[in-house]
Amino acid sequence: MAAVSAVPEQYYAALQEAGVSVEEASKHYLVFKMFDKDNSDTMDAGELFACLQVMGQAPKSKEEVEKLLKLYDKDASGSMNFVEFSQLMGQVCKPPQAVRDDLMASFQKLDKDNSGYIERDELHDAIFGSGNSALTEKEFDKLMREADANGDGKIDYSEFLSTLMTDITKMIETKKQKVHDKGSGGGDGDKKKGGHGHKQRSHSRGSRGSRSRSSSRGSHRSRHSKSS
Repeated sequence: MAAVSAVPEQYYAALQEAGVSVEEASKHYLVFKMFDKDNSDTMDAGELFACLQVMGQAPKSKEEVEKLLKLYDKDASGSMNFVEFSQLMGQVCKPPQAVRDDLMASFQKLDKDNSGYIERDELHDAIFGSGNSALTEKEFDKLMREADANGDGKIDYSEFLSTLMTDITKMIETKKQKVHDKGSGGGDGDKKKGGHGHKQRSHSRGSRGSRSRSSSRGSHRSRHSKSS
């Protein structure tokens, strides 16, 4: 699934020791790699601030980011490794109890037979039952394949939550790209427009000057002919 990226086995023991499941950590690995600009497998204060900013969770000041970094930087290295980042994300991304209750209620509503799974027919009925679905059957098949991570033909609660995480990750990537485009793309376009406009104005002035000089020479020749 797009939101879940395989965590390298080298982290398994450290994650277990930190009390973070590999399944949970896999939801954060893609985000970690996205913001690890120098591919150091660590995240410094600047990278962490950028990450939290895009997620809408940024502290008010860089001082607060540094305090947050120190709080989760268990080995006092001055940066945050993936295990430490996963612990932080477990707190930052942990929804309030009311939200968790709503998510569970939504899952149980889809799980008609209370089996603990959303089966293909149950999801199909939920989407197409009203007769007003915007999805096609082909799109539904794709959705089912993406949601059913282990390929057993049904969706358990963790897969249900991971499907929601897919949308969150897409949002992060889209917002990050917009921030990047705003920071680097707009200025060049304005410069190009400005340069183009300058050339047009220069050309226009040159054309008017050329026509003026041509007209002046034509008038001079005309007066010279009459006097002759």
